[in-house]
Amino acid sequence: MGHRVGQMVKNLNDREVKALKKKGHGSYRVSAGLYLRIEPSGSQRWIARLQSNGKRHDFGLGSFSDVSLHNARVEIEHYRRELKAGRDPRIKSGEINRIWTFKEAAYAVWEERKPSWKNVKHGQEWMKTLERYVFPTLGAFRVDQVTHALVRDVLAKIWLKIPETASRVAQRIKVVMDWCAAREYCPPISMDVVRAGLPKAKRKINHFRSMPWAEIPSFLTSMSRAGEKTRLALELTILTAARSGEIRGMRWSEVSLERQEWAIAGDRMKMGEDHVVPLSTRAMGVLGTATKWRDQTQNDPLVFPNSKGNPLSDMTLTMPLRRMFGEGAPTVHGFRSSFTDWAAESTDFPREVVDAALSHRTGNKVDVAYRRTDFKQKRRELMERWAKFLNAEPSF
Repeated sequence: MGHRVGQMVKNLNDREVKALKKKGHGSYRVSAGLYLRIEPSGSQRWIARLQSNGKRHDFGLGSFSDVSLHNARVEIEHYRRELKAGRDPRIKSGEINRIWTFKEAAYAVWEERKPSWKNVKHGQEWMKTLERYVFPTLGAFRVDQVTHALVRDVLAKIWLKIPETASRVAQRIKVVMDWCAAREYCPPISMDVVRAGLPKAKRKINHFRSMPWAEIPSFLTSMSRAGEKTRLALELTILTAARSGEIRGMRWSEVSLERQEWAIAGDRMKMGEDHVVPLSTRAMGVLGTATKWRDQTQNDPLVFPNSKGNPLSDMTLTMPLRRMFGEGAPTVHGFRSSFTDWAAESTDFPREVVDAALSHRTGNKVDVAYRRTDFKQKRRELMERWAKFLNAEPSF
């Protein structure tokens, strides 16, 4: 029961189809031409895999939660008859062409990708850029009517004004059009062709403003105006060379006081991979003070919750810097650069160890594939050295 593509099986019943989810992701034959596709995220959708004129066609029949096994079998029979008659099965007699508009397709892609978003904010931002910059022009067009010229015209309006956003919009348009092309709604769009019709943009690289590493110890001792929770959250950010969001979302379940480690799951990391941070003695001291904010009524409380038990805002950690330095203040993210500069100028730790502490990948694909160590012990020594350098005057 539940064999993968290419293996002959009997027609499965409802109970057997429901059991397929336990088999893991892949495409499973349910009956002639009908497959259940299970994504790595766990979402399930029906696929009609049919032959016509020596060519294979794959059609989506909807999600498993919306379309019953019976209805999927009824629908595939309609698709089979229409193909045999030489008609596009996505066009039903008496109905308007069922090929989706760009807007409809974009929302379908967005819904399908929801389980893979790193966070809600990223998913919302993904769709908002399309709603603002693309839908007013392309939204009502059927995807088989979207041309390179139309996409170029959309991007031309923002290509030089906001190049970084324009690049993201281009990538998202391509994702939607590739998704549609894979379902044979339309031919694919080549972004190389589109970019050939756009002016060459001078890309200005904006690095995060950072504080010179030699000034950080005195900065830490001068944060008296900041509230204790803000001060300690910012200090732990600097001590661990972590990103602001990783600290603000830090939960006690991620911390092992016995091993003196902080284990961050991949879905909270920029690179999408699990990351273990060795905690220095000073970092452990910060966490020891933070235990007084631990909400024992919650199953998995935050280390630095706000007054409502939610994560601190990004601005909470930014404001002490702005109050102290005004316009052009160093950024919280910039402390990672400060840490890198300190390690390069004041220690002899290899760059691979420093990059591992920052959860950066180094080397080519072969290097990454063959590297089996995460340099944890060397990183522990590095972070202890960093903490001692910062330890002009502990704030906890």
